[in-house]
Amino acid sequence: MLITYRFSINGHSVEPVYKDGLSKEFALEPSQRFYRATLDGTLKFENADFDWLKAQFFGTEFKLLIEKGVGGTWSDYWRGTFSKTDGDWNDDDRTVSVKVDPDDEYVDILAGLENEYNLIKLAPALTPLAIQKRPLLQYYLEGDDVVGCFLAGNYWEQGATPPTDPADLGNLYKFGTAGLFYEITLSGPDTPLTGAYVGNYVAATPTDLVGPTGAYLLRPNDHGLGTGETKLDLVRVSDGAVLYISNAFFIGVDQDLTFYEEGGSRELTGYRRTINHRARILLDTDTYDGDATFDLLDSDMVGENRNYKKVAPFGSEADEKLLVISSRVRDEPTEYGRNDEGKYFMPPTDGRKYYPVARNAWGNAGFWLDSALWDWGLEDEARKEYTLKETNPIESVISVLLAEIVPGVTHEGDAAHSEFLYGSANPVAGQAFKLFMAQKSNVLQGEFDTPAQKAPIKLGEVFRMLRDVFQCYWHIDAGKLRVEHISWYKNGGTYAYSPIYTADLTTLSDVRNRKTWGYAANKYTYDKEALAESIKLSWMDEVTAGFEGVPIKIKSSFVKKDKKDEINVGSFTSDIDYMLLNPSAISMDGFALFGAVLDGGVYKTPLVPLEVDGVDELLQNGFLSWPYLASNFWTSDLPSRTATINGVESYGLGIRSTKKQKVKFPSSDDPNPLQLIKTSLGDGQIEKLSVNLCSRMNSITLKYATD
Repeated sequence: MLITYRFSINGHSVEPVYKDGLSKEFALEPSQRFYRATLDGTLKFENADFDWLKAQFFGTEFKLLIEKGVGGTWSDYWRGTFSKTDGDWNDDDRTVSVKVDPDDEYVDILAGLENEYNLIKLAPALTPLAIQKRPLLQYYLEGDDVVGCFLAGNYWEQGATPPTDPADLGNLYKFGTAGLFYEITLSGPDTPLTGAYVGNYVAATPTDLVGPTGAYLLRPNDHGLGTGETKLDLVRVSDGAVLYISNAFFIGVDQDLTFYEEGGSRELTGYRRTINHRARILLDTDTYDGDATFDLLDSDMVGENRNYKKVAPFGSEADEKLLVISSRVRDEPTEYGRNDEGKYFMPPTDGRKYYPVARNAWGNAGFWLDSALWDWGLEDEARKEYTLKETNPIESVISVLLAEIVPGVTHEGDAAHSEFLYGSANPVAGQAFKLFMAQKSNVLQGEFDTPAQKAPIKLGEVFRMLRDVFQCYWHIDAGKLRVEHISWYKNGGTYAYSPIYTADLTTLSDVRNRKTWGYAANKYTYDKEALAESIKLSWMDEVTAGFEGVPIKIKSSFVKKDKKDEINVGSFTSDIDYMLLNPSAISMDGFALFGAVLDGGVYKTPLVPLEVDGVDELLQNGFLSWPYLASNFWTSDLPSRTATINGVESYGLGIRSTKKQKVKFPSSDDPNPLQLIKTSLGDGQIEKLSVNLCSRMNSITLKYATD
């Protein structure tokens, strides 16, 4: 069927002269996943058209419309723009030649991406959002100048002023008894039995003390003394044989001990010491464990109490299980330091995550806090839920910014504008969550009375956040700004199992030779990019280890070993626990980002269970932690099929496209560049497309997965 074209400028009909090589070209916008159509070639206007153009006001913006006619039906085909300064003018010959820039739906939005606006004045929708302030657990050893602090999988030490009266620990500062331990270090001629034996008192009753290898233990035995005294049997675990028995001692009294060999004459000597750990909880609730909490003193022994107002003692018998003592060591250096015998401390070996506590008190044994037991079993009743009144749904933020930049383009919170963000279930991860933003100062102030009055933002910052956090990109589709995951684009515009094709060259035939257009076209090359060996996401501010995670490690022979990609999400932070815990360390500028779920009609930031580098964590707002993001949204466009994600070797769902092929075929309609082309090499993504207006031949560069 004959295809013709007609041209007009600002509604005035013109007849430009152009060569057979005039083409409409589609190319990916740099760092984006949408295509812009340009006109490759020069239009020449002569005689009457020249006179008309020359007669127009010098500052006129000329709008070119090309219409395509098929069977007497005309449709808009391409729009462009130029000015008089874009032309090569020849008054003698009455000709002007121009190259025309595209005048598409992307012009205004690209020009306005870096315009800064005050988001508050744009009045996006406001949604209440419930967040939780989690309690801070503090451990202290009498006489020490530091306290150990634990919150949400993080442990650090903080300076403290020891009270002159030890009774003040409980009376003023509300420390409870949280762990009573004892340690006996044996020495003597029977060397397999020497070393540190450790155990704890439970309800003031001594328990077995386990030796450094676990093959021997010390077992309390009163041997009928009946005087409040007891002895210790040194027992071989394998058969229960008693090898040595100590002299008598009183419970709770530190002293030298002597062990006498059963049936022999050898002796072992030891020193017994008792260590009493104290603990308390900093929180914002009025009760804990059924009792009223106390106001935290302004003159507290700890100088910086991290934005908390209340305190409660911590230290029931059940609570003692949090803290364990271990004499496990090795000869090679570790990060935990050395014991009195020059060996290096190691955490317990039961596969749980432990944090060192009160290291100043370590001799031949170390004290360790079980993080999971606190996170998963004890802290929940000390959490305080409160409501952020002014958070903005992401769709409303994008919508009000678009209204300032390009009013004719819409973005609403429905699947037509983003299946990824607004579908009933996230099509990539399965778990549905809704994205909200809030000016950070509103979060850092806690239960604020005066909300922020200024929140500078750029639409480009929002788009970069979606790309860098979720691997999501945007394009404009029939006046809708659509946001989807990279897997949608790589599958031809769908999350379904079957991709969408714009052409199938394995079946499309050349009528002249009756062979398919893919015949004898299986030539390809590779883009040898400098692919990074690792990828790491970082937020605007400092975050805790659970949100930071570990970098993705690419396992491939063609990565550049010294290249490490570090992606900073410039204006956003997602670690809500750390923001509430340490507001002085967080910039007031920028935005908090929330991945919330609907719970009982209220949006809340959930506590998400995640394994982070082999450790079970419970992260508030965990859908926006790097471990969750890396595992769920970063596996569709990796440089290699195999990678280490969160410390675990993983198989990527998609691999970056570096294999390139050039193909040609004719069509009356332009191929859709967002869709795929099927060839004998596989499913090709269009990198560049050129449509010759005269011959209707498509010259296309396709890209395929590397392997």
